[in-house]
Amino acid sequence: TFYGVQMGMTTDQVQLSVGKAAQVYARNDKMFLTENVKVNEFKNGLDRVVYYIFNTNNQLVEVQYVVSSSDGVSYQNAVTLFRGIYGPGIEIQSEIGKRETIWEYMDVYVIVARNDEKDVVISYMQKGLFETENQKDVEKYNETKQGRK
Repeated sequence: TFYGVQMGMTTDQVQLSVGKAAQVYARNDKMFLTENVKVNEFKNGLDRVVYYIFNTNNQLVEVQYVVSSSDGVSYQNAVTLFRGIYGPGIEIQSEIGKRETIWEYMDVYVIVARNDEKDVVISYMQKGLFETENQKDVEKYNETKQGRK
């Protein structure tokens, strides 16, 4: 959970869970809402805009936020922190060339991705959606995971 929010919740359920009403936006085949929250994974907490992303059935499928070097957080800092939470993780070069470390945790993939030299995108993505939208990355992830055994 992320502030009591769980995958599959509706937009209304998410708003109740975070304790704030928010405008719901639609773009392409997804809906989303944003909230300013304190992200407690990082030292002293960071105030972030968090994106809650829903599919066309109004089910939460992804939670995402960005941290950067101006926050004192590098890609490697974030990976180290999340390894402490989720275990070793698997680092891959994504299909679009991003450096990513991925963890499979219950019904969610946790992804720490460097999108340039300053920004690190943290995503919690519903397992089925990640496996559908990122088939090549899942193949790399599974190959690396098999290689560790």
